[in-house]
Amino acid sequence: MIIDLHTHTQEYSSCSHLPVEELINRAMAVGLDGVAVTDHSRIGGAEAVQELGAKYGFPVFRGVEVHTTLGDILVFGLYRDFPWEVDGRRLLGMVEEAGGVAVAAHPFRAGGYALGQTLRMARIPLARALDWCPELRWLAAVEVLNDHCDDGEASQARRLARALGLPGVGGSDAHFASEVGSAATLFPDPISTDEELIAALRAGRCFPTRLR
Repeated sequence: MIIDLHTHTQEYSSCSHLPVEELINRAMAVGLDGVAVTDHSRIGGAEAVQELGAKYGFPVFRGVEVHTTLGDILVFGLYRDFPWEVDGRRLLGMVEEAGGVAVAAHPFRAGGYALGQTLRMARIPLARALDWCPELRWLAAVEVLNDHCDDGEASQARRLARALGLPGVGGSDAHFASEVGSAATLFPDPISTDEELIAALRAGRCFPTRLR
């Protein structure tokens, strides 16, 4: 099944222009099999869309995009709000302890919170990333497809995934209805719950893809 792992709602992300109900309708219209809602620092949007998705019979998964000292991280399995910026190393430990998963979001996107930019500023080669930050071993995946990243940034994200020995995933990072599904993740196995999504990401049973 194909799931967009990175979307934002108007009601819970101030930068988004995508209402909760429109997100569901658009996701179904473009042929997605599910969608993860990952509003900035807040879990409420994911919970609202998941409740609405249940009425439509459409799978919705709860996540949060957390701004950290290691860059933006998509978190699944910690269902709570977060401060605007948190310590990335500590967050990765919290996610691991809770049995959740963390995904490095758009790691080389210019002008934003990004793991690749953090490594570059610290002058850390990709091959030494784990030596510099052992907590990176608790990442489950790297977002290598993102609708807001160009080809060069995507290529660097793939290099990071290889350096960390992690699978790549895709997410649209949608803030408008037209962006939903522009990048997504293919899961070979059926997934209908948050727990199943977490298990699939932990197992690396996932592949970046595009619907269009």
